[in-house]
Amino acid sequence: MNTIKVIEYVTFMYLRSMSFNQVNAILRAFYERDVFTKAQLMEHMEQLADRIPDHQSISRWLKPKRSGYYAMDGTWLKYRGENIVLLILFDVKTLDTVAYHVADDETEESYTALIKIAWPEISVGIKGLYGDGDTGLMAMVEKTFAPRSVPIMRLSQVCACWSIDPIQVFQERTGSGNQRAC
Repeated sequence: MNTIKVIEYVTFMYLRSMSFNQVNAILRAFYERDVFTKAQLMEHMEQLADRIPDHQSISRWLKPKRSGYYAMDGTWLKYRGENIVLLILFDVKTLDTVAYHVADDETEESYTALIKIAWPEISVGIKGLYGDGDTGLMAMVEKTFAPRSVPIMRLSQVCACWSIDPIQVFQERTGSGNQRAC
């Protein structure tokens, strides 16, 4: 009964419903007895999650083709009563998440940590960056990308034209792609 297949299925049901009582009721109806306690289910889910490869391993395996245009931004969340920021770097063309980093604030150091995570995947062929103009983000960009003459565009300059291809907007607003567009 506690086979990998059953545990994977139970985990799937739990993640879909986010209700241990519903999952337990389904299992009880099928097996005609209690199968898992909530603690057992959580332990099995943690073991299952530990077997899943991390984001960078999946990217190394799949070798996705990147456009060279990347956007970075932070999303503020409340986790266990604490404010945290989820920093995300994604490919503008494919909308694939390239890297993410959880931090206490949007600082130069936190964005630098994000870039260090993403660097193996984005270091070749960067054509342009999008950002919201946050001071921490802009400080990191100035130190990391300014010497390389990578064009930078604020997201507010693109959002008004989002129905158009953002890369086309970037290229039009930065000319040949060799100028900065902050």
